[in-house]
Amino acid sequence: MTDIDPRHLEALETLGLAHLQVQRHDVGRDPFPPEPFDLIHARLVLMHVPTADQVLRQLVLALKPGGCLLIEDYDLRFVDRTFPTADPGAAALFQRAYDAVAQVVEGHGRPPGWGRDLYQRLRAEGLVEVGMEGHLAVWPGGSERMPLDQANFEQVRVEALERGLLTEYEITQVLSLLEDPTVAYSSPIMFSAWGRRPAR
Repeated sequence: MTDIDPRHLEALETLGLAHLQVQRHDVGRDPFPPEPFDLIHARLVLMHVPTADQVLRQLVLALKPGGCLLIEDYDLRFVDRTFPTADPGAAALFQRAYDAVAQVVEGHGRPPGWGRDLYQRLRAEGLVEVGMEGHLAVWPGGSERMPLDQANFEQVRVEALERGLLTEYEITQVLSLLEDPTVAYSSPIMFSAWGRRPAR
């Protein structure tokens, strides 16, 4: 298992799993290990890497013949996340805030449509037995999803304010709505796409 910050993974090494190794690795900058892999799984990684197209190609080349690749990433614009919200004012504010998050992410190199395009991208890299599915969930305010969305808004706060995508008041209101159990909102679509490197 690898991560650019493996602190939260290191506890896994204490489980006594001899086959498990945790390493610090940046897929966008660091060289790949020379040994090929039977399985590579990247979850919520490539959507944050500006050179994701090149990294995807490297991942395919790092597979053994017959090896499998599984990529899971959100598509931040594929669905209107505010559709469960009955209050038009709250829905409009959520829509503006989620659009700001998407603009900040895209401003760091990820083009719109990355998640929905994974199927075609894996086929274009020569993988076979390619498939893809999507997952969406709806939560009320104050649910277990709330801390993740709060963290997402806090992460983009400074840049969103500097670029005029949101005001401080709007961010405060959105964070408050996330705690309101009378309001509901959805996750973005999580696309899971997989394929196999040809055996020959």
